[in-house]
Amino acid sequence: MSSSGPGGLRAAGGLRYATQKETKEDRANRAMMKIVRRLSPDDPNPCNELPEKPPGMRRRTYDRLVKRYEAYNDQWGLEIMRRFGRHIR
Repeated sequence: MSSSGPGGLRAAGGLRYATQKETKEDRANRAMMKIVRRLSPDDPNPCNELPEKPPGMRRRTYDRLVKRYEAYNDQWGLEIMRRFGRHIR
């Protein structure tokens, strides 16, 4: 078995990275958590709620992160509705 080329031994063994197994909602949730951790890095137990602007962060940067967070949140909600909407009826 050769490990050269894209994927190498991982592809030959059927192994994938954790991010390659993520659903769209998982990706959106991970992106939201990344933003939350950036805004509140010292919080030992971050939740999905958007923290206030940290001192020293530019308002423009914070506003950009809020927009990005909201877009990921909308994407997450849409994917959840798609997944479970069929089962609710």
